[in-house]
Amino acid sequence: MSSPRRVVIGKVIKAFGIKGELRVRAYTESLDVFKSSPRLEIGGTFFEVLQVRAHKGDVLLSLAGVENPEEAKTLSGLLVRIDADSLPEREDEEYYWFELEGLRVVTSEGKELGVVHHLFATGANDVLEIHGAKGEILLPWIEDVVKKVDLAAGLLVVDPLEGLVPDD
Repeated sequence: MSSPRRVVIGKVIKAFGIKGELRVRAYTESLDVFKSSPRLEIGGTFFEVLQVRAHKGDVLLSLAGVENPEEAKTLSGLLVRIDADSLPEREDEEYYWFELEGLRVVTSEGKELGVVHHLFATGANDVLEIHGAKGEILLPWIEDVVKKVDLAAGLLVVDPLEGLVPDD
């Protein structure tokens, strides 16, 4: 039996306060992801989540077994993960980034562009980073560009805006 896939949802920035809370930079839009799992993995160790709250754009976590600032400091700089099957249900036409990474990318005409390597957020929209034979291609995740996502087939169909894909 294989172990469940774990997804990074944030990074511990530092200890917070005198009770061992952790200040975490969230890689998610909502606190719901932190609240959706009864346990988190940080640095290979699992912790029971006692409390989750927002603080100045970050997340404050109280974890069982982390009871003072010294214990909390040992987790600084480490990534926070949860089991993928603990993520909240997504709406139709919504995707978690980890689901898109690794998808083969083709144009509406069937031209192979490469594979989704990463996604990142910008002020206006998310951006796909595609690695392929033409090097790195960056495409905006907008309705005019992204035409079809087929997770089962491992395929993303796009219609790139003119000038975003190098010529043959």
